[in-house]
Amino acid sequence: MSATLAINQIATMQRLARLYLTPEESVSLSQDLAKVLSWVGQLEGVCVRGIPESEQPAMALRQDCVTEGEQAAWVLSNAPCPKDSFFTVPKVLKS
Repeated sequence: MSATLAINQIATMQRLARLYLTPEESVSLSQDLAKVLSWVGQLEGVCVRGIPESEQPAMALRQDCVTEGEQAAWVLSNAPCPKDSFFTVPKVLKS
């Protein structure tokens, strides 16, 4: 990856994320990104044939079932302006 391409990508990410970086920070971030991508590129060359995949899930999964229902009053007890059994929020769209 060339430094120019990385700087262009940094500028695009900056704009999309509404980040405000100085030119020096952009150059530094571009260099750091190039190092990370180089390291990831090295990982692509690692042969993993014959290595078994992990059989343990990364997270313990719970059963997908309904638990402790009918708690609307408790859930809404901290809401600033509940109405009936609902949260109320300010209107954000114009008619």
